[in-house]
Amino acid sequence: MKKMIGITLATILTTALLSGCGSNSTTGSAADGGQSTEKITISTVTPWPLEDQFSSGYRLFEEKLLEKGNGRIEIVYRGGPESITPTEQAGAVKTGVVDLAYLAGSYYVSNMPEIASMTYANVGPDEELKNGARDYINQINQEKMNSIILARAPGTSAVFYTNKEIKTIADYQGLRIRTAPAYVPFVKALGMENVTVSSGEIYSALEKGIVDAVASNNLGTFDQGYAEQVKYKIFPPFYGNDIMIIMNLDKFNSLPADIQELIKETALEVEREVAKVHADLLAEEENNLKSVGMEFIEMTDAEAFDDLAQKAGWDWVKENSPEHGAKLEELFSKK
Repeated sequence: MKKMIGITLATILTTALLSGCGSNSTTGSAADGGQSTEKITISTVTPWPLEDQFSSGYRLFEEKLLEKGNGRIEIVYRGGPESITPTEQAGAVKTGVVDLAYLAGSYYVSNMPEIASMTYANVGPDEELKNGARDYINQINQEKMNSIILARAPGTSAVFYTNKEIKTIADYQGLRIRTAPAYVPFVKALGMENVTVSSGEIYSALEKGIVDAVASNNLGTFDQGYAEQVKYKIFPPFYGNDIMIIMNLDKFNSLPADIQELIKETALEVEREVAKVHADLLAEEENNLKSVGMEFIEMTDAEAFDDLAQKAGWDWVKENSPEHGAKLEELFSKK
């Protein structure tokens, strides 16, 4: 099959070269450093509906890329979770079913445990770019997932929403919780019981007492539909979010050099701007949470809580990635 594809591709390229002789075409590739006037089509997907708060960074990226592309780029949005299951979207990018995804790394941690570093990191995005952390994780991502990490979308964190008043670490003992895979090591370290509940059943699970708590991003409680089913939001938050933009490596490498640079520059521009977008959305949401009666509680042993979160997370990374775990912790953790 590969041989047949190679022959077909060679035929296409030969035809294109012959037809282009003597023309004024300015198309080029990354290899020759040329600029392109050919329209580039990029297919995209998100694990959340397009109008969802978590998709705000994607909308910003699409808007900016189309504007900067000046007619050279066409984006075909394939849809949200109804088109490709969130946990399968990174795989879809890997195989080229879609070109680009704006998604959470935790959705593919079972395929690449090293990506949990983007969740457990407690250095900022700027430091990641300066100290080599982003380059290191990107290399692993390219090797294991055939995709390049273009940017991340900072500005939110993970928190616990509970129906029990929590003041100290000991108060978590025995709680039944619905959580994301990346938070499971910390949940277990706190003595909680992880209960598997799909995102669409969280409201019902809280209402029926199947779970006592939810570990989730501190943004999107209303979008997830359970804002009125929990009594307390517990501070401090623990991990940062791991939302990022990834693109199929073969697709990216096939693009003309100027388009590659445009995509990278636009993604990093969004990375710098989306934190403010998220902060504004979070401020609005917290006011709305208070208006429906949710109480905010500050833990009295916050420092010990944070230390436990870091230890649980990085112990899991090192156990599941002996080759890279220690280096990742070194790069993504504050000294």
